[in-house]
Amino acid sequence: MRLRTRFWVFFVPTISALGAAILLFSYHAVHRALRSALAARSVSLVEGQAAPSIASSDEMGLLSYLRGIQEITGAVESKLLDQEGRALAHSNVLEKGRIYPEGFIAEALRSEAVTFRERIIAGESVLELAQPLWREKGASSQKDFILDAGRSDERVRAGTLVYGVPLREVRSTEGRILKGVCGIFLAALLAMIAAFSVFFRSVLRPVRRLDEAVRRLGAGESDVRIPVVSKDELGELSACFNSMSGSLAEARVFLEGILENMAEALLVTDEAGIIVRINPAAARLLGYAPEHLKGQPIDRVLPRLDKGEAGLRSAAGETIPVLLSHAPLTTRGGASLGKVYIAADLREHERIEKIARNSEKLSSIGRLAAGVAHEINNPLGVILGFAQSLRKRAAADSVERSALSSIEREAERCRDLVRDLLLFSRQSQGDVRRETGINDLVRQAMNLISGYSKHKDVEVKLDLAQDLPKLKLNGDQMVQVIVNLASNAFDAMPEGGTLTVSTGLRSSPSSCVVLRVRDTGKGIPPEVRGRIFEPFFTTKDVGRGTGLGLSLVHEIVQKHEGIIELESAADQGTTFTLSFPV
Repeated sequence: MRLRTRFWVFFVPTISALGAAILLFSYHAVHRALRSALAARSVSLVEGQAAPSIASSDEMGLLSYLRGIQEITGAVESKLLDQEGRALAHSNVLEKGRIYPEGFIAEALRSEAVTFRERIIAGESVLELAQPLWREKGASSQKDFILDAGRSDERVRAGTLVYGVPLREVRSTEGRILKGVCGIFLAALLAMIAAFSVFFRSVLRPVRRLDEAVRRLGAGESDVRIPVVSKDELGELSACFNSMSGSLAEARVFLEGILENMAEALLVTDEAGIIVRINPAAARLLGYAPEHLKGQPIDRVLPRLDKGEAGLRSAAGETIPVLLSHAPLTTRGGASLGKVYIAADLREHERIEKIARNSEKLSSIGRLAAGVAHEINNPLGVILGFAQSLRKRAAADSVERSALSSIEREAERCRDLVRDLLLFSRQSQGDVRRETGINDLVRQAMNLISGYSKHKDVEVKLDLAQDLPKLKLNGDQMVQVIVNLASNAFDAMPEGGTLTVSTGLRSSPSSCVVLRVRDTGKGIPPEVRGRIFEPFFTTKDVGRGTGLGLSLVHEIVQKHEGIIELESAADQGTTFTLSFPV
């Protein structure tokens, strides 16, 4: 029930009851006053009338006296009673001689003052008065007797006059007075209602604003404010609400920022296990829109509730391994509000573990290759030495000299390949940069991949510009860049093709040495071009790529203050262009 309704429900009955009590009290007070005034006037009129002696007067004289009383007072009935209550005379002659033993008459006979009561006579409401009649002691029976409300030692009671004065005038006067009282009461009531309405309007307006603001705050609005229009308690309450709303808004923004940006998936349920909150990380992980999960039971996405490793069921039906923790939500009093679940995706962790294992494996292979290369160097040196010695002894135009020249040439090629393999496999001792020609690094990289290119049925073409300025580069890192780009190109041409590596000089907008690696493969799909430099992103099958090659290329180029650009079209190949400032 609203406050105003509650007030009127209490106020109207209370005021009505109070008004009824006031009117009732006023009626009785007015009635008593008017009745007393009527009695006093009637007694005064009777006292002014002389009457014959009761003992000496005949019945006609007494009846004449009673008629005179009725005329001056307007009484509808009158009678004279002796001390025994017997009617000596009565306006109704049939009542003469009757004894009236009822309580009022008996009390009137004993009373020395005027008594009166209300009763109905001949269908009319009257005020019946009983006045004692007195005479002086020793007075002649012919002497007039008077009405006296008091008793004197010189007087004795001669009888009692009883007459009924109509209350018509009293009723009429009462009605007029009560109408006036009702009018005054109604006017006061209306004035009170108007005053209370104005008061409640001024009081309830800020209360209503506060109620609306609380509802808006509860509905999720942030930083709800209400105007402070007074300096009383309501103004202080409004100011306190504004301060509380501001604090809640700051806390909500802070909390929302944490929930919206946290990497772990968060789900909140009520006591019945129904999802009431889901953060973006959980929606992305499960493949649902947040509104599709709200109102759903937690069992829909979390079939296992064991703490530790668990599985979340995605929208596609996939079971995602997660590291799960959950805890109850309670009030300060200990009442349960629901549960909160936080899940960390373990798929990335497992993939990183695989990459780490592969890196360890590659490191072991590199160390093994370095050892093998050292072991190969010794016999290569022997082969090269004997071939050169024998070639010098052979005749210039002999078949043996030609064969020995071929042995010497291939042994030197093996020696250069072993040297490049040693350079590539050794661990870098910091970012050491030296003045280096880009063409030398390209040739070194090509020596490393020449055998692999023949295996993949890929023709390697070199288009190297001459007289290029030297660059301050980390040679090992740049060879790694070229090898990684070439390896990706080989994978893009599973049926064979052409790999073209070119260098050149670009003068606009600034002087740069340009290295291009172009293949004739299937190209890079548009939907993945924006992600190819992300760490661990790969489109290759499991076990065929780590997703680190192009991210490493991008990192090395940036370290050398260079720029890497991509051009690719479906079935038309891919070109990586690397630019390094001179």
